[in-house]
Amino acid sequence: MAAPRDARERAREIVELARELPDDFSRVRADLESMNRELRLRIIEDDDAQAHVLDEIFRGVDLLQESDAGRSFEGFYSMVLDPEVADAFQGSIDAVLARSFASELSLEERRFLRGLLRTLQERSGEVNGVMSSFARGLRRFVQSQEYQRDRVIRRLLRESIAAAGQISHHLKPYADTGLELTRTSVALRSISALSLHDPSALETTEAVVEHRDDGPVVDLAMLRLLARATEIDLDELRTNVDETVDALGPSTLGAVLDRHPATQGVASVVGLVILAERHGTRQVEPGSDPGAVVEVVEWPMANVDDERRLRATVPLFIFTERIR
Repeated sequence: MAAPRDARERAREIVELARELPDDFSRVRADLESMNRELRLRIIEDDDAQAHVLDEIFRGVDLLQESDAGRSFEGFYSMVLDPEVADAFQGSIDAVLARSFASELSLEERRFLRGLLRTLQERSGEVNGVMSSFARGLRRFVQSQEYQRDRVIRRLLRESIAAAGQISHHLKPYADTGLELTRTSVALRSISALSLHDPSALETTEAVVEHRDDGPVVDLAMLRLLARATEIDLDELRTNVDETVDALGPSTLGAVLDRHPATQGVASVVGLVILAERHGTRQVEPGSDPGAVVEVVEWPMANVDDERRLRATVPLFIFTERIR
């Protein structure tokens, strides 16, 4: 009875040890990240002592893989991917699970042992991908000459720190230097204020209406009315100004409106002011405010049949000659 019990306990010890493998993979990954940072720091050190690191990378040497941690991991990774080793490993696990004592293990423990090889292959594949990514990034960092820029930044920082140390005895750290530094910032918002993008919101669900060429003919007069309703008819106003100047000589805006009603209402008045600013002469009194000389103009309300009139005070302009 002792043998089955000892075998069961031994199997559970293996399971507990195997559960710690993710931590081991995490430590390997952390070691690789630390080595990657250290190599980058050694590259940007602008001295002859670190020149061999650049030479090795330029020659295509994978310094991460050639390190102690890299060689140890590569040996393990090659082993779990070797078909013969993988078959022998999985066969040993199947043989253990076929023993009578294995039925006393929990379902979760048996499932874990059966998938142990796949777990090792997946986790080691992830670490291998990270190491390959670090190696590619390191080669790109060197071959693209990015390290030259980092060397310049490192040198400028050292010079700045040295200069700050020299003036620290004469200038307080909180003294106003008169310089402003604009820093980037990110607006802080609650995650509940964010809304997910819904691609279906841009989909058109209504049927497309087809307009054929055999529709009704557009009335040109109607188009002109629509244009007048949205734009000031400056051509009409120029004609009105020219006719008034021909008949009366130099004329004000009020004189133009007396002879030619504002067919567009306030839009016609605004148009006359625009023409006056371009082609008229503004009347001012010496020594007074330029806006003190004004004129009151009146015009009927547009599209209204009653006799109500509108009134506005505008600067006094004189049209002395024809516009065109």
